[in-house]
Amino acid sequence: MISILAVLALVAAPYWGAPWGWQPSCGSSYGESVKGFVWIKEQTLRPGDKVEVGENVSYAWNGHYTMKRVWKVSADQAWIWVGGDNSGDGASSGSCEVGWIKLPGTNSTPPNWPMPNPKTVPHEPIVARGVVVGLWAPFDHRSTFEKQTRFFDRPQDIVEAGNRLILRGKEASRVYNRCTGELVREIPGYVTQCNGTMASFLQPTEYTGDSQQGQIDLETGRIQLLDLPRVIEPGIHQVDLRKAQITTTSRVKNPVNAFDGDSKTFWGVGWGSGQTDSIKVNLPESIKVHSIGIDCTLMYGTTLALAVQSRKGERAIQPGQVIDEVIDGFTITLRQHPVHQPVTGAIREVSIDAS
Repeated sequence: MISILAVLALVAAPYWGAPWGWQPSCGSSYGESVKGFVWIKEQTLRPGDKVEVGENVSYAWNGHYTMKRVWKVSADQAWIWVGGDNSGDGASSGSCEVGWIKLPGTNSTPPNWPMPNPKTVPHEPIVARGVVVGLWAPFDHRSTFEKQTRFFDRPQDIVEAGNRLILRGKEASRVYNRCTGELVREIPGYVTQCNGTMASFLQPTEYTGDSQQGQIDLETGRIQLLDLPRVIEPGIHQVDLRKAQITTTSRVKNPVNAFDGDSKTFWGVGWGSGQTDSIKVNLPESIKVHSIGIDCTLMYGTTLALAVQSRKGERAIQPGQVIDEVIDGFTITLRQHPVHQPVTGAIREVSIDAS
């Protein structure tokens, strides 16, 4: 009887503590993060308060209390775009249905990209209520550090490595003791996988969004970096691009990745780029080209345009179309059309077949 009363008291405790800010978490968004019952504590947002990408923000939608992870913050830090669940992928129904959520005291207009679903977006903008600052999960027997790390960070940003927990980051990843929370070491890049004591990672280069592959021994900290991608050696019927001038308007990808012969690397548009970006190749000399092939993935209405430049001027062609004329260069353009998903396409490889 005493045990039953103790369990009931434990379950009801957060309701008794509601005036102090504790409340049960809603939905199953955090099922992969923390085990068992979860209660949270919030800090109310006031005019002038700012939030950051990755934080958990609560708001009311259609009379229901909702808690979602922030996936994007507007340039003026007055509007947020949330993910549909704790993974915060930014492409789920939760974010696309309600569109941009404004912070208290906001008087500006929301960004025009990404666009919410016009059929379901509220007539009046939703106002964020609070930010989650505390966690209580009494039935999860993992360390407090691990519970909080899993709850306040995206599941895909966490890698298990024995008695270590790796928190992924674009610029650097951190290795912690999963029991004590002690920082063991830092890895200079984004960890892609871990096998025993060896972890593979991508180290940022001078090109934002482009990376150099490497491996690190988690025990010793010894790092080995692989060679950076380069323009491929010309083969039979291929144009030598090693001396070509390759430029792009994109701010996030290395244009060489579209000409390195590796379909795993790519150039494309997306977050951090404009809605229209182009890659331009000025050949080292005028040459007769048979065709230009493009291996690409275009998503959610993104379109690709190809144009060749010659003494006659510029004309648009289709990828793979027979050209059979002397050209000085060519331009590839990706254009994002207004859609309800903040995703786009990518060019994995460009091949140039000379006559």
